[in-house]
Order: sequence, then structure tokens, then C-alpha cells
Amino acid sequence: MSLTDGVVHFSWKDYADHDRRKVMALPVEEFLRRFLLHVLPSGFMRIRHFGLFANRTRHATLDRCRHLLQAPIPSRDDIRPEPAHLLMQRLTGIDLSSCPVCGEGRMLITAIIDRSSHRPDSIHPPDTS
Repeated sequence: MSLTDGVVHFSWKDYADHDRRKVMALPVEEFLRRFLLHVLPSGFMRIRHFGLFANRTRHATLDRCRHLLQAPIPSRDDIRPEPAHLLMQRLTGIDLSSCPVCGEGRMLITAIIDRSSHRPDSIHPPDTS
């Protein structure tokens, strides 16, 4: 960070641009205004450090909630998500393994094709000469 002629130059990481480091120049007043938006008054704490799912007390808090609600501890099977084809069958009645035209035949996976092998630039690399 540097200060020249009432302008502050500082580097920042642009997450929207693949985490690239960039330099921004702001007038001193605007830099201080933006910086002070991150400063909390004395006695205040950032909300992410508190609450039901705060990292420090998450397990104890969830155990206490289960006890108060008289809820059982979920098993590994309860946590595992339902496969997409079974979810679709249950919610819509559509069997994804059936032929979409006749509804009688069975569709089977015969090969899995890597996505990157079918990109146009990987088939014919650009001429950089």
C-alpha cells in the first residue's frame, strides 16, 4: 500500500477474475470510508462467530437441540443423499433408465466420455505461430 498525492494504492484479490491480484487507487477519504466499514464498535462481535452453528460449539449445541427436541441422532444412512434417478422416480414417476420414446426398453451406460476430450480447442489446438 502506498500513498501519493492524496491517493492510496493497494492490492486486492479479485475472486470474480480467478483470484487475480489487482491494484486499486482511491482517494484517501474513500479508502478510509471503505476501511472503516470493516471496523466494529467496541463490545460488538461479528455474527459469524456466534449462533447455533458456530464452529467452536457446533457439536455441543446440536446435541443439546436433539436432546430438547427428543430427536434421534441421525445415522450415516440418513445423511447420505438419495441418488438422482431414484429421486426423479419417486417425485415424478419418470424412470430415467427407460427409453424416453417407447418406455419399454432399458437404457444402459456403455461408455463414459471425458468432457475435455470433446472441446473444439482440444481437437484442433489454436495456431499460435
